[in-house]
Amino acid sequence: MMPSIPVIGLSTPTCGTTLSSINATISANPALYALQYEFRLRATSDNGPTPAYSYTTPSASRFSSMSSFGITLQYSTSYTVDVRYKISNNGSDVWSGYGAAYVVTTTFFPVTEIDPLQCGVASDDLNQTFNMLAYLGFTHT
Repeated sequence: MMPSIPVIGLSTPTCGTTLSSINATISANPALYALQYEFRLRATSDNGPTPAYSYTTPSASRFSSMSSFGITLQYSTSYTVDVRYKISNNGSDVWSGYGAAYVVTTTFFPVTEIDPLQCGVASDDLNQTFNMLAYLGFTHT
């Protein structure tokens, strides 16, 4: 008797949330005997008959980064994400169907501020350099 392949989905903390960063980690519910997981993503607004999907590379991990889709994600944008997995069945690898699709929203465009240590300091230098607070995930300020 061939075992049925249950369809899986994203883990509950991921579903319907605004992500903490543009490269946040998403996760699938664990699937018994899963060999690999593959996530797919589309802009939620792309809901026509043939939406443009981006895919992660199949991986043994049920965790993936939003940056793993190989596209430039936009801030404050809703994306629809779903996942499938592969198991071995009688020596053949079989992919499940994609599970329920969930909407996740990327974080708002990051903002920062002038370093508070420089606020209220008088200067006669018209070429004064101001420092801004670093924003986590940005390498240049």
